[in-house]
Amino acid sequence: MNVVINDQDILRFKNIQLDERLTCDLEMLMMGAFKPLEGFMSEEDYHSVLESMRLKNGQLYPIPVILPVSEGVLKNIGNEEFLLLRDTFNLPIALLELRGIFKRDKRKECITVLKTEDIKHPYVQEIYLSGDYCLEGGVFTSETTRTL
Repeated sequence: MNVVINDQDILRFKNIQLDERLTCDLEMLMMGAFKPLEGFMSEEDYHSVLESMRLKNGQLYPIPVILPVSEGVLKNIGNEEFLLLRDTFNLPIALLELRGIFKRDKRKECITVLKTEDIKHPYVQEIYLSGDYCLEGGVFTSETTRTL
């Protein structure tokens, strides 16, 4: 979905700055590489993927595609419907239509996806250092995010 917002409109959205890995995940979502996903996973899809490597609709999907955030970020975003996602250079790259928030199960992620809880594994470290909560919702670009 594309929406048109002007430079003044962009100032009304609260922001989340993504790290490099999340920026890559977002870019993959926006280009359709994570089809059938059109945004970051819902809680139902997240748990279904961890339990069966399938989305809740039964389609094979081997790993969760999530947007983890800290409790501090949750407090900052409040009850916003849309959030501006920014890359590591603080450039706006997409809007997130926030549909839900859920607590993730980091231990289960490590065991089911990585088959290890060994903290020496680089992605186990990343999981445990990243946020305890996930934002679910669709992502889309806007005129502003393309032109800035």
